[in-house]
Amino acid sequence: MRSRAQNSPILRSNPWRRLTPALALGLLAFIGVLTFLFDMAGLRAAPDLSARLSGAETVVVWANGLESADAAQARAVEILAGAPSVQSVNPLDPATGDQIIARTVGAPASSEARLLVVDTADGAGDLTGGLQQTLQARGVPGTVIGRDWKESKVARFAVLALVVGAVAPLIAIVGFAFVCSGEARREMARSRAVVELVSASGAPDGHIAGLVRARVTGLALMAALWGATGAIIAAAVISRAGLADALGGLSRQDLTSPWPLIVVVIWLLGVLAAWLSARSQLRRRRA
Repeated sequence: MRSRAQNSPILRSNPWRRLTPALALGLLAFIGVLTFLFDMAGLRAAPDLSARLSGAETVVVWANGLESADAAQARAVEILAGAPSVQSVNPLDPATGDQIIARTVGAPASSEARLLVVDTADGAGDLTGGLQQTLQARGVPGTVIGRDWKESKVARFAVLALVVGAVAPLIAIVGFAFVCSGEARREMARSRAVVELVSASGAPDGHIAGLVRARVTGLALMAALWGATGAIIAAAVISRAGLADALGGLSRQDLTSPWPLIVVVIWLLGVLAAWLSARSQLRRRRA
């Protein structure tokens, strides 16, 4: 039966020295998983968003004072149906993605919004200004989105959201790998005497790099799991408070299904970066 000393790891360091990298890794995992969750919500809302902006003119109305959003929508339908060159006014059923459009046009953050699609007669030209004045004259809280606006501002908003959604998890993943690589170098420096002794005894570089990788693997795994747990809790709180409505909200599937994928990716790349860093340090020492 092996003794406890024989089972103890060859490379050891003060746990407090690993606290800072552990916190950094946990924070990066938190950021990566949280942004990944909201990316899923945004991607789910994107197709619905484009479909709801398909009309010639889109009208956004919202609640104001004692008038609800549904009442404002009904009033807008009645008013705009009698406007010149308007062929039809179709109220849309509420959807969570409507908040994206409403926030983009400057609707109050605390107000519920509704959409209407206005089809105009052929050759009527741009009626955005006229329809807007009609709504304002009757005191309907809302705004009219013209075709030119949709093709410019909404497109820029979609591109910006896509870039931010793609870059934030990528930065978190790269940062996680960078911290793991740095921790591998610190493990080599802290255990310099042991590494040199094992190397002098004939151990191959792959074995020594594996020992360093094993030290970082456990740290990275625990940090990634704690960061992911914190991100899930934060996402649930944000969704519960209604702060994610502008992204279409978070479903229960978002909170349970996709997020383990990014945790695995973050952890594997971190472990790979640690192993490569250890191999690089060993080659430099032999050179």
